[in-house]
Order: sequence, then structure tokens, then C-alpha cells
Amino acid sequence: MTIQEVAAELKIDLNVELARYSGNQTLYLKFLKEFPNDTSFSLLKQAMEDRKHEEIERSAHALRQNAFKLGLEELYRSSSEIVEAVRQQEPQQLPRLFRQTSEIYEHTVEMIQELS
Repeated sequence: MTIQEVAAELKIDLNVELARYSGNQTLYLKFLKEFPNDTSFSLLKQAMEDRKHEEIERSAHALRQNAFKLGLEELYRSSSEIVEAVRQQEPQQLPRLFRQTSEIYEHTVEMIQELS
């Protein structure tokens, strides 16, 4: 898949993201392709299994930051909801929000891995 096809599938505003990288598509692609190697999601998953709210917030926040830097809006919004649920002391929301974030994350990684 091309970057344009992946951007369309993941709802990335490619013009905005390329502007953020001074128009350097190669640099943006480099960081986008590195995203699946980021440990934020695996740390979030472990924190969810351990039910450690402070670690859930920290790892979801890191995931949110990484998603923002790449224009991964759906993942950014979803991980933001996890951060807010922890901060608002609404742990009953976490399983649903984590499932939602997991689905978005997995789809995002699949699409990135399809880049040619």
C-alpha cells in the first residue's frame, strides 16, 4: 500500500503531518514505520492485566503522545479516553476503553505494516 492509501484508511491528514515534518515524507514514513516497535501499547496491556491504574495512565498517555506525533487521530482519541477514565477515577470504563483502543491499535499496526 502507498502512504496515501494508508493515510486514507487511518484517517491521517497527510498534508498536516507532512507539514509537521517540514514536507519530508521520507522522515515521516521512517517514524510511522517505527511506530509498531513502540512499547507503549504492550506496557498498557500489562498494566491493564495487573490493574495498576497509575501505570495504565502513564502508558496510555505515552501511547496518546506517540499517536498524536504521527497524526493517528483515532488512536489518539481512544488512548485519551483511557487517560481521562483513570484521572476521573472511573475504572469501570477501562475494560471497554481498552478493548476499543486495542482494536484501533491492531488495525493501525496492520496498515503500517502494509506500507510499501
